Amino acid sequence: MRSLVEIQRFKDGKLALVLIVVLGLTPLLLFAIGWSQMKEFATDDLWTIAATSLAISLPIFISLRIKTMVQLDSNKIVYQSKAFFNRKRTIPTDNIKEWNITDHRWTDGLGHQHSLQRKSTYVMRPEKALVIKTRDGRTYKFGINRPGMVKRFIHNNWEQNEEIYG
Repeated sequence: MRSLVEIQRFKDGKLALVLIVVLGLTPLLLFAIGWSQMKEFATDDLWTIAATSLAISLPIFISLRIKTMVQLDSNKIVYQSKAFFNRKRTIPTDNIKEWNITDHRWTDGLGHQHSLQRKSTYVMRPEKALVIKTRDGRTYKFGINRPGMVKRFIHNNWEQNEEIYG
């Protein structure tokens, strides 16, 4: 059985790195502004700076751990979204109605998103994405790093199987 695995991490993006550095330097900037005005820091000010540092470092830590995994097999798709838990889900290829590879922009949102219109998005970087529509009306969007290989894999394994056996 042949398979193709695509793993996408939030921390691999260039803009994500810039965002993490800017957010990480915010508490230092707050401290420097107060120091440059030659004011003494009260206890409340120090607690505010510490709380800001904690509030900023927690989302940074979570975003560095988030990743998605999509494994394309000849008879199913296995996908997993992982920040702190492991939960794999599958979509059989018999249930797939159509697929295409599209561009995913920053304005479309990043991360794990689920909507009431039965759309699920698992994209960590604004690049290419594999969109899968199933027969039961669900739409899945997976971030992919190598769109050419994914397209070739789908043509060779899913579409040829339909022509040969279908």
